Amino acid sequence: MLRVDLLNQHSSRSNPLSNDFDYRTEFSKLDSALKADIRALLTDSQS
Repeated sequence: MLRVDLLNQHSSRSNPLSNDFDYRTEFSKLDSALKADIRALLTDSQS
């Protein structure tokens, strides 16, 4: 069976955020401790 639902994965219809949502602006609103935790999570090796 062909899963056509995967075609909408990156569609604006499947995005819960508005088109003018800016990750950079929203990230700048976070406090520094949370930013450090996020950076560590995204950059530290888990091997």
